[in-house]
Amino acid sequence: MLSSGTGTNAVIFGSKRVTIPQMAKCGFGLNLLCVILLTLLMYTYVLPILSL
Repeated sequence: MLSSGTGTNAVIFGSKRVTIPQMAKCGFGLNLLCVILLTLLMYTYVLPILSL
């Protein structure tokens, strides 16, 4: 979510064209999307495979 997350994020942050609040806003949206997607996948595929 922030510049310390990956090397490519650190390079982009080092260019001074993207601020920390901008990175956090995009990162938060992606984190929220992934949580929703993983929850749907869990109920759709994993639980039936494990017969839970």
